Amino acid sequence: MREKEFLDLLRHYLREMPEPVIMDIMADYEEHFAVGKSKGKSEEEISEELGSPRVVADEFLKNESGGLKLTRRERQDEDFEKSKFEEIIDLMKENKNISIVVLLLLVFVLPTILGMGVGLIGGLIGFVAGLASLMILPAIISFTAGIALMGAGVVFVLSAVLPGFSGMSVVISSLNPLTKIFAAVAMVSFGLIIFGLGIEYIKFLIRQIKKLYIFIRWEINKERRSTI
Repeated sequence: MREKEFLDLLRHYLREMPEPVIMDIMADYEEHFAVGKSKGKSEEEISEELGSPRVVADEFLKNESGGLKLTRRERQDEDFEKSKFEEIIDLMKENKNISIVVLLLLVFVLPTILGMGVGLIGGLIGFVAGLASLMILPAIISFTAGIALMGAGVVFVLSAVLPGFSGMSVVISSLNPLTKIFAAVAMVSFGLIIFGLGIEYIKFLIRQIKKLYIFIRWEINKERRSTI
């Protein structure tokens, strides 16, 4: 497989990921080809070494969409941090003066810090809730309008098949039954379309949230890789 074909297929299979993440991955594999060609390898040989673009993309999608797994180096760093914390605890046990200072800080300073933290968290939660409400508002409007139109269509049908039905105004009740049926079909159709648009909008939001989540995780992992 030629380099362009490999990279084009890889980009295609990675299309569900955020564009900045795709660009990072593509840059890595372009570098693979450049290094391989500098060593005298053909594009076909490099492609064969890298494997199928679909398999490569599936690995990235699996790793970025699944749970955040710690690498061996990250687990070592975590163990190191735990050991340092245990050393601090031992030092406090041996030195009573340090323990007293820490206790005073916990009694007098910690409540203030916690109060500020709780206030900030509350404000952040309120902001996120307001933003989420604005984001789902179009879907709520679509669902409401769609249900209302479908309900009106049902009422038109009932008024057409049940002459004594009192769910319509006098003017609409006086319409020809065939006209009512056509109106009912139109309303139900438009209602379904609008309701469907609401569903598609929700799916769009979910895709964007997923992409944002993958992008954040990718940046976190990239930062960790750069410190190794």
